Amino acid sequence: MDTTPQPDESSLGDLIKESFVLILTLFFTTIWVVYITYYNSRVFAIFITAVLNKFHRHGNIHIGSISISVLSGKLMFRDVAYITNDFSVRVQDGYVIFRWWRIYKPSSNEEEGSQVSTRLNILLNGFELHCYNRSTLYANLEHLFGLSVDTFPPEEPSNIDSSSSSELETNRQDSLWRDFFGVIKVDIFTGHIVFGNKLTPTVLRIGAEETHITYTTKAASCPHDEYSHDIKCKGEGLKIMFSPSPRFEGEQVDPPRFMGEGFVVLQSNNFDVHYFYDEPGYVKEGQENEPPPVLTMHLTCGKATTISYGPWADRQRDFLQKVFYPADYKVLEKTPPVNVGEKRKATLFDFYLNMVEENTLDILFTTDSVTDAIHISTGKGSYLETSFPLTVEEDGYKTEVKGQLFNVEATTSLAFSRFIETEALEYSIVVEHPLVWNHHQNWKINLDFSHTLVHLIYQHKLFLTDLLSDWSGKGLQDLMSFVPYTMHLNCTLNQFELNLMCNEYNWMDCTSPNLNNTCIAFNGEQMDISLVLPFSDFLPVVVPVKIIFKVGPVTGYLHIPESFTNYHTLIGIDQATKSHVEWPVPRPDWASITNKPGWIECASVPYLGLSIVYSYHPVPSSECVPLLKISDCKNGKPSITVTKIGNKLHTTNRRQPRWREVVEPGNLPADNMSLELDIGPAVLVAYGSILKAVLALKENYLGVDIDYMDLGRPLETQPIQKPLDKPEERIVNPLSLRPLQVTFALTVHTLQAYLPTLYQPAYYHYFFSQLIL
Repeated sequence: MDTTPQPDESSLGDLIKESFVLILTLFFTTIWVVYITYYNSRVFAIFITAVLNKFHRHGNIHIGSISISVLSGKLMFRDVAYITNDFSVRVQDGYVIFRWWRIYKPSSNEEEGSQVSTRLNILLNGFELHCYNRSTLYANLEHLFGLSVDTFPPEEPSNIDSSSSSELETNRQDSLWRDFFGVIKVDIFTGHIVFGNKLTPTVLRIGAEETHITYTTKAASCPHDEYSHDIKCKGEGLKIMFSPSPRFEGEQVDPPRFMGEGFVVLQSNNFDVHYFYDEPGYVKEGQENEPPPVLTMHLTCGKATTISYGPWADRQRDFLQKVFYPADYKVLEKTPPVNVGEKRKATLFDFYLNMVEENTLDILFTTDSVTDAIHISTGKGSYLETSFPLTVEEDGYKTEVKGQLFNVEATTSLAFSRFIETEALEYSIVVEHPLVWNHHQNWKINLDFSHTLVHLIYQHKLFLTDLLSDWSGKGLQDLMSFVPYTMHLNCTLNQFELNLMCNEYNWMDCTSPNLNNTCIAFNGEQMDISLVLPFSDFLPVVVPVKIIFKVGPVTGYLHIPESFTNYHTLIGIDQATKSHVEWPVPRPDWASITNKPGWIECASVPYLGLSIVYSYHPVPSSECVPLLKISDCKNGKPSITVTKIGNKLHTTNRRQPRWREVVEPGNLPADNMSLELDIGPAVLVAYGSILKAVLALKENYLGVDIDYMDLGRPLETQPIQKPLDKPEERIVNPLSLRPLQVTFALTVHTLQAYLPTLYQPAYYHYFFSQLIL
């Protein structure tokens, strides 16, 4: 008989109930854990977003998820966006650590905030700040220009109480805030700052892979100010670029060089930024003439720093400037002085760019859809200083830029690449702006070169002309945006060398400027160049330009390669003649190329002066004048026809004769050039090879051989300037064929000439007291 006790029905029911409760508890616990783990931060973010948008009406706030840990003082968030009419801020994810447990210790105003411990740390991943409008400025322009539609309603002005009680309360709040937070540290990974909108063809992107920012306060530079805000930033992977605007509907012009996401203006492996400004204090009795508050920013770039700029980049800068800083065409007024009881004002914003490592600068431009470049390498220690005025004086304001480049080596994209080499280049630019926006401006540019070597060929002139033509702007001139100005350029070359190629028929060895080339070089202690470029008239008929050269002691040299037939003969004559020639200028020991073997001293003069007055007719764009098509006929005579005006073809005979009267180059008034050359007491040793080199120099720079030929390249790949698709046909601007009238005056004082020979006597001596042509 089975004696096993049977479960009671009531106990079985209790067991089922307990099991059900346990399962239900586990189910809700699982749901709660899943909710807390995956959904609580999102639901809490929805609630926080709704509350913030309820009370904040000047923008839209979105938070994807947010979680708070009170014990550790940590606030974590994801997918945060703040969007206004002017800018938007987006963060992929990050956290904020607030160390609430640290004791608050009040300090005096004289104590620096950096001595206080860090209480707030912020980390951001995927940070982006996009600035696309300036609504307040646009609203003021609407009101100024009397527009009927208020697209951007102006903000109501706020009343600021500047009484002593307000000053005391402000100081108390600032002191509490400085003591409580002390030092704030912000770490940003993959951050970007973007400027631009759909009205600009490109947007300016400033990005860095990793950025560490420290904010604190320090004692102000002037004791009359409250304190100084000090922000230090260290980062890696800095990149500033112009990227295509995705919603721009106008015509896009491709950059001369497309690097990944756009045209990179500045990139550096590592960088440091130090930005500090003084919190202005209030002016007290007897403090009206004290130094103003300081507003300064230092940018230091490290290894692998590259700067790229040019006409295309400058046009993009102009587009952005017109959007974010549109002109109001108002007459500026002098900034009133600060009175007693008012807050002090900063007068300048100083910006410093320091290069602690070797860096490169590329000036890129386009010629006939071909990218050309000037590549400039500079050494350590190069810097730039810029001062932007924040106030207006009685005669306007002026912007100053100055700096220095060390160990500069500039090359071009031509086959003959070497251009300028100098140990130091000191530069300064001062732009004087008047009170009226379209009144005359003065641009003063000073360049000071030290120990400079210049390799110059005729193609450099065409190369720089193409650069200036591309930089001068595209399209037609507009009187409503014309601003007259005069450019004063002063250039000083200390201990310079000028190397000119004198090969016959302009065949050159481009691998080395002096190895297998015949050259004429000039050494001088100092050369002063003064140039005035007037651009004060809108579409002038004639523009006068005056250039003055003042050269100190100058020595001329002739270089002949070892492959030259008479190389050893000329070297022997030179050795025999040296002891008989009395040179007025000793041979310099600082020369870099003329002290090498193969250079023969030929001339010497203590001073030289050259004055050039060039009056030229500006050549308008090819879109504004009828062009000439020049084609070769069967009988050998060229056929010249008018082909088009702008983009419209005109072939009717009714208007052809009038066009021919306009574009006939022979009937155009000539450009005038007046040259006056004054040479001091000179000594000349006239070797026979000098005459041949001078004749080749004339043909290579002013004659029929201006297109050089590279000895190391096949004939079909020679670097001829602007090759034609059809050799039998070419289209030219007739105004570029205007005749040139040259007037030349030469004055030589006390010329001594030596004619060396192979026989006794070793030379013939000729003396001229004065030679005037």
